[in-house]
Amino acid sequence: MMKALSRIEKKHNDTKDSTIVDVCSPSTSADKRESHGQRVFTGSGIVYCRTREECGKMAMRLTEEGVPACAYHAGLSNKVRDSVQEKWMKNEIPVLAATISFGMGIDKADVRVVVHWTASQNLAAYYQESGRAGRDGKRSFCRIYYSRDDRQLLNFLINQDIRKTRAKKIDKKLIDEQIKAAQHGFEKMIEFCEKPGCRHVAFAKYFGDEDTRPCRVSCDYCKDPKACEDAIARFSEESWKTAISSGYRKRGHINDDDSFLYEGGKRAQNEHWDADDCGDATTLLETEEKKRRTEIVAQEFARRRRANTAASASSSRNEDTSGMKVIQPSAKNVPNLTAIRREMIRFTIYTALLANLAGETDDATLESASASIEYEIYKSSKNSSTYQHKVSQKVAEIKKMTKENKKFTLAISDDAARNTGATFNGFQPATDLI
Repeated sequence: MMKALSRIEKKHNDTKDSTIVDVCSPSTSADKRESHGQRVFTGSGIVYCRTREECGKMAMRLTEEGVPACAYHAGLSNKVRDSVQEKWMKNEIPVLAATISFGMGIDKADVRVVVHWTASQNLAAYYQESGRAGRDGKRSFCRIYYSRDDRQLLNFLINQDIRKTRAKKIDKKLIDEQIKAAQHGFEKMIEFCEKPGCRHVAFAKYFGDEDTRPCRVSCDYCKDPKACEDAIARFSEESWKTAISSGYRKRGHINDDDSFLYEGGKRAQNEHWDADDCGDATTLLETEEKKRRTEIVAQEFARRRRANTAASASSSRNEDTSGMKVIQPSAKNVPNLTAIRREMIRFTIYTALLANLAGETDDATLESASASIEYEIYKSSKNSSTYQHKVSQKVAEIKKMTKENKKFTLAISDDAARNTGATFNGFQPATDLI
């Protein structure tokens, strides 16, 4: 999973190397096994994202990189959330990309990885969220992806909370205490990300623990102090350069990525906030990812895929296709397209159908429909680029219909029906929907 995240690593306009805080070792993966004919995973993970849109994109990117993942947030219906959570609890889906509200009241012992795609709003929240890993006592791993943008966003959110706190009709002394606590938690979270030192010592000092001895072996700093200090130095240098250059810009032409410095300006009035997605904070910023940032990530994906083409072709000879739902997994119609990749794509289509048709049909039907759609795209594609383009179009079509409250018409091919052992009547041919 961490290797997949590294390939999805965020690119920022303000720094060439965003600071990555590795609280523990970054290398872990989930092993697969069979249970009653269903592919399940040993161990699971959570990727915490700031917004609903980030959750959806992260789930799709991880799935495309070979790590099956689903999004989980308040924007999904109760039926979809319940279905996704149940599959995750059973290890049928190894990873959830979720907002910070996920995990409250859920006790899952075998969570092996907790990743924060953006930093938490305060250190206490991060301690609680990262603490969902390794509850069975086995070694587990945590990571924070942190950038200058995150710092600006957190500052914006804290200011929003402070204004709301001041507006409360309660004792002024209590208001001052709440504001002081919010600012202190925010400052310690920033220090945790930007100052070198044992991560366990930082937690101990924050919570007033008398034992402040370094862990010596577990966190990124104790394992390699120099590498940690060098990464933070690079981050500080790049942030300083960007801060200086931004000072010369005319105020009327400030880049969109700096809007957080001015609390969003007029644009902030039109942004969506969702209290259901909040954990310890009272508000959460919902905003679209910047188009330019998305294009950079897409270009990086393309470059890395080209570099890995030879390795993928070699590994395809020894692929284990057991448990896969794709039709004819051993087919070689499209060069350099492995059965594992096809299964990941089918799973992406399945998750889109699940969001669109939750409660309308059973899971076996959705599995078969996703296999039919993937196979028709596969048969009509001459190369992997065409295949990926058609898949993206189909997933976008399904998601658009979901947003418009329209139901996608399913089509089940005979091959897909045989894959699941189910029979279906009254569906359109899959070719009519491609």
